[in-house]
Amino acid sequence: MGQKFHHRHFNAAIAGVAAAMSLLVGRWSPGRLFDVAWQSYAGIDLSILLQPRHWLLPILLLTVLPLRILRVPARLSSPIRRRNHLFNLMACLFVYLILSTAWASQTDLALAKAYELIIVFGTIAAIVAWMNSQQAALFLHWFWLSITAFTGFLACMAFLSLTTETRLSVLGGGPNVFGRLMFLFAIGSLALIRQSNLLRLSICAAAMALVILSGSRGAMLSSVVGFTVYAFATQGRLSSRATAFFGITACGIVISMTPVGDLVFKTFSDRIIHLTFEQRYTSGREELLQAAWELWKQSPIIGNGVSGWETQHHVGLSFESTYPHNLCLELLCEGGLIALTLFLLIIAQFLRFLTRNRTKLHAPSVAATAMFLIASQFSGDFFDSRGVFFCLVIAPGVLQLPTTCRIQSKHLTESARPIQTVFATPPT
Repeated sequence: MGQKFHHRHFNAAIAGVAAAMSLLVGRWSPGRLFDVAWQSYAGIDLSILLQPRHWLLPILLLTVLPLRILRVPARLSSPIRRRNHLFNLMACLFVYLILSTAWASQTDLALAKAYELIIVFGTIAAIVAWMNSQQAALFLHWFWLSITAFTGFLACMAFLSLTTETRLSVLGGGPNVFGRLMFLFAIGSLALIRQSNLLRLSICAAAMALVILSGSRGAMLSSVVGFTVYAFATQGRLSSRATAFFGITACGIVISMTPVGDLVFKTFSDRIIHLTFEQRYTSGREELLQAAWELWKQSPIIGNGVSGWETQHHVGLSFESTYPHNLCLELLCEGGLIALTLFLLIIAQFLRFLTRNRTKLHAPSVAATAMFLIASQFSGDFFDSRGVFFCLVIAPGVLQLPTTCRIQSKHLTESARPIQTVFATPPT
């Protein structure tokens, strides 16, 4: 029995870490840090083998094989039912986008993007399988523990490499992505650290300082929305939320009295006050919007096929951009009204769950969903926006089984025991 217990924990740990890394690393590879010469074979750049994303999905899928998926009466399966509704809509969206390679104008680019879509959808399917299993709470614990630990490591590296000359980022990544990851560090710390309110509020304030130091206006706005949604989704009393708000504010005031605080204020002043409000600089987003409108009119219903923007993005643009820096615009251009409608149905379903069952949802994942959703409207392409879909299927939370009944099912042989949605301590 002990061996079986340890095997379940090990499998859940591997799955949680793999899913977290799939969310965090993106297209990153060690090649960004080291100048490694790789040869090409049959026209394929072998340097892509350095990207962890190609290896994380097979690992994650292997962990799914021994899972026992819960099959319980409908009256107990509300989280599973909500998650399955979202997954079915996502399946329609991803299948349609993959099929759109058939009418894409440039097949090689379309197939490359279709491969990325398969990676994202395969990861989503594996996450759904884990979240619908008996080990869902263990998976959720390791998923967020891995996110918090890795982003904490990045935060430490960032503090050691502070500079006044450039926007903050680490390990060869971009500042926009770094800003998003620091929000995940803040939310993960709030959820995981239970022993000391001062510690978790201090970490949260420091993480938000790093969000500002990234200089990403999209990350700043999406972080504010994420924290607002987190406060709405948590089950705590109003006094607890007020205490957290004033605690983070107090920690922020303390940070402002340090050299880091001076740098934070300077970055905020340059990026928000001067660049945004005084100069009204939008990084060419008006041109991207106009170009997307012109491209969409070419095929408004079914779209131009995946990679359609990349092959025709020169329309009306005075600068190079291989994607429109807006998830909805990308869906509209490449998948037409069909793809955008499917995506909006997914978001509408999520908002319906949020307004009706907010106390039953997993608050950190709900906040992360909101953050990724807002951030995806300012930067990144579809693959960069994978966090929206990953967190969406996690947000419904873990099935809570009552302690007073025994589920009669061949898929659930052990007596039912409560599974906590708070993942600070995994069930034993």
